[in-house]
Amino acid sequence: MTTIDFESNRDSALKINAEVSNSLNALTFYSNSVLEMSIAEGQTFLVKSLKVMGDGGENLSIAFHNYASGSFLIGNSDVSIEDNRLYIPSNDVYIDLIAYGEGGEILSGLWSLEWNGEANALMFAVPEPAGFALAFGALAAAFAAARKRR
Repeated sequence: MTTIDFESNRDSALKINAEVSNSLNALTFYSNSVLEMSIAEGQTFLVKSLKVMGDGGENLSIAFHNYASGSFLIGNSDVSIEDNRLYIPSNDVYIDLIAYGEGGEILSGLWSLEWNGEANALMFAVPEPAGFALAFGALAAAFAAARKRR
């Protein structure tokens, strides 16, 4: 694919179902734009240049359905993650990142970027229930030990 531009202030939404690995030369966001992505298992989707035009920088989001960590790649080397949002410093703009599970529920987790030498791989880590149980168990043991000392 070559280039996709969202129209400004039109509440634009684009849905991409990537069944095979693919790339896009440029994706340009304006205000009120949503990109919905579904990337097939084992495949990747690369956006070589992610941009925000003009003063368009409000209500921007990328929503992923059944997201496999690292399957969405961004060619820009200057982007970063702040408060679980994608930050584009050239426009001083944030893009909300949303992940949906198989049942359509919003997943909570931590977004990060990993540079692989050619692009930033968008990573998403959902906290494991076992991790919560371990932390809760350690906290309970600490309280029990403190109580025993009294």
